[in-house]
Amino acid sequence: MGSTDRRPLAGTPTTNLISARYNNRLGAVYSALYSFWTSRQLASGGQPAQPAPRRDAYSVILFDEEPTRCVENNFISSSEELLDSVMRYGPHFGTDFGQAIQCAEDVMRQHWNTERYVDPVGVRN
Repeated sequence: MGSTDRRPLAGTPTTNLISARYNNRLGAVYSALYSFWTSRQLASGGQPAQPAPRRDAYSVILFDEEPTRCVENNFISSSEELLDSVMRYGPHFGTDFGQAIQCAEDVMRQHWNTERYVDPVGVRN
C-alpha cells in the first residue's frame, strides 16, 4: 500500500489532507472511502457538516501481518470523522488475507442484525 503507482483523487476537499501523509495506494483507498462515505451521507439527506442519521453501519478493517479494526459498527460519525479514524493507520508490509477474512467474519457476526427496513414501495434496503 506504500507504492506510489496510485494516489488520492486530485481536486477533492480532502486531497491535500490525505496526500500530505499518504500520497500512495493507501491514500487512494482513503480517498475512495471518503468519496463513498460522503455520497452515502448526502443520499441520506445529510450535509457534510451535519450528517443525517443513517441505516448503514461502517466497519473498516485494515490488514497486513494481522488485521486492525479501525472503525467498527459505526452509525453516527461524519465522513470527516471516519476519515480521521482511518488516517491514524499507515501502510505496512506483509499480507495475511486469511486473518483479514476471519476478522471480517467476526465483525459481521458480532454486529449482525436481522431487522431490515422495507420502504413503502416494498423494495428491500
